[in-house]
Amino acid sequence: MNIEYNEGLEAIESEDADLDSTPAEYEVITYPADFTLEGLVSKYKKGSMTVPGFQRNYVWNIKQASR
Repeated sequence: MNIEYNEGLEAIESEDADLDSTPAEYEVITYPADFTLEGLVSKYKKGSMTVPGFQRNYVWNIKQASR
């Protein structure tokens, strides 16, 4: 493969060989993570979700929160 290099950079044979190889393919499986409030409460009650101990308490009053 004929590769142009920027001025000041040297060609490295092992990198040239890597460019000729086929990259690995992966199968990615995803699922939506937008839970309903009912789903979150259920997970919390089952113990599969916990609230971290470092989370601060709610500090705003109603007027501040409504803004």
